[in-house]
Amino acid sequence: MSTYQNFLAVNVDSGHLKSNWFSWAGWEGEDVYNIEVIGTYTAYPPPWEISDNTILSPVGGGIHFAMFEGRIHNNTIKGQSVNRPGVRLAETTADVSVMANWIKGHSPAIQNLSAANFTDGNALF
Repeated sequence: MSTYQNFLAVNVDSGHLKSNWFSWAGWEGEDVYNIEVIGTYTAYPPPWEISDNTILSPVGGGIHFAMFEGRIHNNTIKGQSVNRPGVRLAETTADVSVMANWIKGHSPAIQNLSAANFTDGNALF
């Protein structure tokens, strides 16, 4: 894991991050995130779930998710003048729901790069 990330998972097909507090200042201009889940794209359950976390990212991005299936629900993702997404979904990500999150201060709030993703019910500021 990089010293500039709170959580990194590579080629891990499933997991559950719930009720954690992530805080990371990062470096301006670096394409790094508090939480990165990247790697394989197999369609076998159980999927990833990232829920009920508080994610503070004054400089870096919030969540970079690049797996086949997942739920990103009920998270608070807050940045300050951050030119990085609160949630970034990769082009090859499919069957991911991003719902009921409170995202403030990220630009863009959600970077949804796949038409297969379902994004709804988020509070974006």
